[in-house]
Amino acid sequence: MSQEQFQAVINSPWMWLACGVMVFIVIAQSVVYLRSAIRESGRLGIDAKRRHGAIRSACITSLGPSLSPVIIALSMITIIGAPNTWLYLNNVGAARTELATAAIGAEFAGVFELGGNIGMSALSCAMWACALNGVGWMIVVFFLNHRMQRISDALYAKFDRALVSALMGAAVTSLFCYLLGNQLVSGNWRHYLAAAISGGCMLLLGYICPTTTRL
Repeated sequence: MSQEQFQAVINSPWMWLACGVMVFIVIAQSVVYLRSAIRESGRLGIDAKRRHGAIRSACITSLGPSLSPVIIALSMITIIGAPNTWLYLNNVGAARTELATAAIGAEFAGVFELGGNIGMSALSCAMWACALNGVGWMIVVFFLNHRMQRISDALYAKFDRALVSALMGAAVTSLFCYLLGNQLVSGNWRHYLAAAISGGCMLLLGYICPTTTRL
């Protein structure tokens, strides 16, 4: 199969239609959650001005995380097509992870260097790898998310509340320390500099933002 034929397949209208089903579900979920949140805020007595401020803040803070995967997304479009890139980044959002997962899947078909014509077998393996990478999150959330409140309530009832809160905070901190540590273990000074600047910005904003509502 030539590169032109391969690109035509991975960007075909049928591929857009198939991938669009899941994206539509994600959009529908977002609408349902937003409407539920607005109703709940009214029940809690949160006025419209504060609601609009929260929505505005959420929109602004979403810009940074949305821009960072752009470069990797462009690479993914070349390899697995725009429809599949659209699908996987809507489901998971971690472009780097999805690209790495696609590479692992393609290796099962004997393709060790991703490009614009990896072939249908490697494409199939890459797509299955990306799908399996995302479905685990969905299964865990589907079966456990609605039980989390009961679990936390049970922990608070059985143990000291301050201790439980500290353990939950430590779990989140350890997760991000692990992610950061993977970038620092190489010893590259640029990574250390980026980490120091990021940490400084977070400390600064943590002190400034509580006193400046618009920030």
